[in-house]
Amino acid sequence: MRIIFISSTRIGDAVLSTGLLDHLARKHQDARFTIVCGRVAEGVFRRMPQLERLIAVEKRRYSLHWLEIWGALAFTRWDLVVDLRASAIAWLLWTRERRVIQGGRRPGHRLTHLATLLGVSPPPLPVIWTAPEDVARAASLLPAGRPWLVLGPTANWHRKVWPAERFAELALRLTAPDGALPGAGIAILGGPGDQERSMATPVLTALPQALDLVGKL
Repeated sequence: MRIIFISSTRIGDAVLSTGLLDHLARKHQDARFTIVCGRVAEGVFRRMPQLERLIAVEKRRYSLHWLEIWGALAFTRWDLVVDLRASAIAWLLWTRERRVIQGGRRPGHRLTHLATLLGVSPPPLPVIWTAPEDVARAASLLPAGRPWLVLGPTANWHRKVWPAERFAELALRLTAPDGALPGAGIAILGGPGDQERSMATPVLTALPQALDLVGKL
């Protein structure tokens, strides 16, 4: 069985889609998956056990990247196409079955929208796939012996960024003696590049005790 899973170009939405992908993999344990996602999100899927091919999309002018994707997929007969981008690609491929998410904004959580696409209830939660070397690298950056509160204060658009003072207040409450993670260390994550660094800097300034992992994972 061969399945195409078209996920998001953004890391956050890609992570949310992993629960649905894991559900499909468990349901179709003999399936081979081709996953389409954005370049920044490819690490989310790199370790997926049933992955046959990972297509990382670089956006191009006039949406020419979609033509390239179609060219890479069009000459294979598929059993199922799952399209979380509400694109036209799913309708232009030879497949026995297709599930295409409804476009536009809707009330409710994204996980519920994704689960509805396959009629799954309750919505499957996101998962993470790792290799031993990934675990070893994380262990080398986060000292053992204490719990860690990890914050990701960046976004692809500045209006989506939560104010730094709120991140700081939340972190201090959670790690306080009467908090949910008393005595936990605080780590700040972010992607590579100056834009990610500039968005994370106010939070790092507000939490000088935090471990700076921006651009390091």
